[in-house]
Amino acid sequence: MADNGMRLGGFGMVRIGWTVCAAMVVCAAVGGCQSPALTVDDTVIMGDVESPLRAVVEKPGLTQPGRHVKGLEVTLFAGGREIHRGQTDENGHLEVHAHLPAKAEVFEARTVIDGKDVRATGRIHRWPQRTIVLVDIDETISNTDYQTLLSGKATDVGSTPLPHSVEAMTEIARRFNVAYLTARPRELLDKTRRWIKSEGFPDGPVLTADTLGDVIGQGEYKLRTLKHVRKVFPNILIGIGNTAGDADAYGQSGMLTVVVTKDNIEGFGLHGVLARNWQDIRKFFDANLDVLEDPQRLRTLLKEGGMIRRPLYPWAKREEKK
Repeated sequence: MADNGMRLGGFGMVRIGWTVCAAMVVCAAVGGCQSPALTVDDTVIMGDVESPLRAVVEKPGLTQPGRHVKGLEVTLFAGGREIHRGQTDENGHLEVHAHLPAKAEVFEARTVIDGKDVRATGRIHRWPQRTIVLVDIDETISNTDYQTLLSGKATDVGSTPLPHSVEAMTEIARRFNVAYLTARPRELLDKTRRWIKSEGFPDGPVLTADTLGDVIGQGEYKLRTLKHVRKVFPNILIGIGNTAGDADAYGQSGMLTVVVTKDNIEGFGLHGVLARNWQDIRKFFDANLDVLEDPQRLRTLLKEGGMIRRPLYPWAKREEKK
């Protein structure tokens, strides 16, 4: 994520980080924000691998004291049967890996909060065995209106897709599995899902941040998240972002890094493929499709080194300093 002009580098999304924090402080002071909420991540069925299921119970507001609800019993269901029952940990999480019913399209988490039955539903994505592409959201596919994003409204009507990003992502999703990795706080998960769908981007799981530190320091958060999810899905081999923090997290995870930026190469590392816009990204994927869509070939190239075709930019004369 970037801040419409400020270079963020590996430290993370300074502008959205502190803007989000301010919004969450206000939320914490409002009586209606105090009740804990139950949310669930989407999950994936891919081959014989057990699907990761995660339910989270926490109070909205990153600065809420005691916001993580520990020891609450949560039951997970899919395909009309109980999958797992357990208690939330110190982070308010219940995480389990399980084989899901073949025809199930959603799974559901159920619990009781303040004497009321509460339910949350997550989608089940069925992925073929192919390369997985992780994509950042803010300033990568979204020209984000942070005021609208952080408003209390259910829909983000102010943010718009970057030019040609929908078309390029749609083409990528025809040959690759797609998921979204963002350092937006978890409170924005449903709003982000709705925006992705309403703008016509391909469907896919959305991974969000859980803590204040994650929101501020997106590079470390993404690196930690990648380490976790790639143990389950080793075909996560390509990452698309817009900051040096993205490039560093993808690169340290052994992934092919694609950066959409108009800046020069300084700060992004030599391992990154730089693209000025989404038209260039689409050209890059088209030029290297035979390698990129083959997980084993791409894994070998990333491990042992190899040639990859990059977009060629016309030389432009530097402006003379006055």
